Amino acid sequence: MTATTTKKKAGGRPLVATKKETVVRVRFDKGQYFILRHKAQKAGLNFSTYLRQAAENAPIKARLTPEERDFIRKLVGMANNLNQLVKEFKQAGIIKTATHIEELREKVDQLLKMLRDDK
Repeated sequence: MTATTTKKKAGGRPLVATKKETVVRVRFDKGQYFILRHKAQKAGLNFSTYLRQAAENAPIKARLTPEERDFIRKLVGMANNLNQLVKEFKQAGIIKTATHIEELREKVDQLLKMLRDDK
């Protein structure tokens, strides 16, 4: 008699090519949680996969730099000046107001050019 030995195939789930080892905990309030669950369901993905894809592909908007905030502050100040010029125009007349408006326009053009060149 000859003994034949057959190798038994390993059962179970096949191994994953890349193992996910790091766990990140994120807290949501109930409303946020159910909205995300619903979006994952609509996309046909499980919750973890949906969150992973959203984290990888979501566009991130950088905060304004201090320089950009300064530009915006200056533009707001100029808008206030423009309102004052309109009031002056109603009271003093067009000639005096026109020179102020031209100065303000030049400052706005300079700031906008600086903002465009910055990006």
